Amino acid sequence: MKGRSFWVSPRAVVGPRVKIGAGTKVWHFANVIGDDEIGRDCMIGSYVQVDPHVRIGDRTRIQPYTVVSTYTKVGEGVFIGAGVIITNARYPPGKRLWQTVIGDGVVMGSKIVTLPGITIGERAVVGSGSTVAHDVPPGEVWFGNPATFRYARSEYDRRMVEAERSAP
Repeated sequence: MKGRSFWVSPRAVVGPRVKIGAGTKVWHFANVIGDDEIGRDCMIGSYVQVDPHVRIGDRTRIQPYTVVSTYTKVGEGVFIGAGVIITNARYPPGKRLWQTVIGDGVVMGSKIVTLPGITIGERAVVGSGSTVAHDVPPGEVWFGNPATFRYARSEYDRRMVEAERSAP
């Protein structure tokens, strides 16, 4: 897709109705197949599956091997780690789909599974390997299987700063 303000790998599959913002990159073997909207300056990693009716905000990074199911809304400045599965049907192969919402500034580690209809609030953090079975309130850190509240984001930020300062 030359002459555009975004880049799509020649090995990616992007549907004709997909809207992609300036500065966005869609990497090799990604599938973006519906009438999706991807914001500006995003990164869709290799082998990512983005189903129809997905909205992805600006400056969002989706790492390889992730599946974003139908009717998912992803906010701005979100990081989604490798191998995350965002589901949308409670009783597969059920036809009733549930909307999943991921707020602005959310950080999701690798290998997370979200159950359908989950809302992850703004600036929340979900730890790697978690199964998200309940809504995660804004600014909280959750992890585990099932994911449960661990501490407020301000505590998480403080711990990260201390870890960086003490690193060699």
